[in-house]
Amino acid sequence: MIANSLFHFTKEMKTIVEIIRGKKFLASYNIEDIKDFHPEKRFVAIPMICFCDIPLKLIDDHTNSFGKFGIGLNKDWGIKNLINPLLYRIDQEGSMLEKALKVLFSENSEMIKQLEAINTIELDQFQKSTLFLADNSIDQAIRISAFTKPYSNGNRKYYNEREWRFVPENAQFIFPEDNGQAVREILNQDYSRASLSFDLNEIEHVIVSETAEIDSFIALIKDTPLTEDEKYKLIQKVNSLDKIKKDF
Repeated sequence: MIANSLFHFTKEMKTIVEIIRGKKFLASYNIEDIKDFHPEKRFVAIPMICFCDIPLKLIDDHTNSFGKFGIGLNKDWGIKNLINPLLYRIDQEGSMLEKALKVLFSENSEMIKQLEAINTIELDQFQKSTLFLADNSIDQAIRISAFTKPYSNGNRKYYNEREWRFVPENAQFIFPEDNGQAVREILNQDYSRASLSFDLNEIEHVIVSETAEIDSFIALIKDTPLTEDEKYKLIQKVNSLDKIKKDF
């Protein structure tokens, strides 16, 4: 079973209101562990906006991790904006995906080391072109890896998140020393965020945690600069997780 919407969940109601008010999502850096296939760079920070296509009746585990306030947009909007489902890789010896990524990183990294060991002035045109291509190949491999994720990590099965990602075309990838919360906060503090816009008519669902919070959400929406018609149509799409559990 696959949902026809892409959902973005957060832990605070005000965040959903700000997304609706601005009619856009803002990218932020997330840090991924890439040691399995690029041991020279343990972590990579990637600017992204994350979604999932989990049917609402199965959304409980997801919202427990990511927050119980959400917005769902139609999948056609997501595909039009190049939001892509992730490819989940198993951590298993012989995995073709894992091996392919390792080869892309290791062979190009070795080539770069050999060429950089030569005085740059002494490089001939072919060697300079090879160095450029090797650098570019690693960059493209990192872009590919930005749309992959481990199948699981201990007790957490990432595959169940059914994640889709938007990564800006001009994304700058950064290699931090660790993946702590403080590092992410510093990266995002200095990041001029890319955004992903939408029209209000592309919203299919707005979700709050409990039915008792619907009135508070409606009050916040009524305080936005949206037109009365936009507010009315949006309010019709509001539902709560506790009601979804009962009705679906």
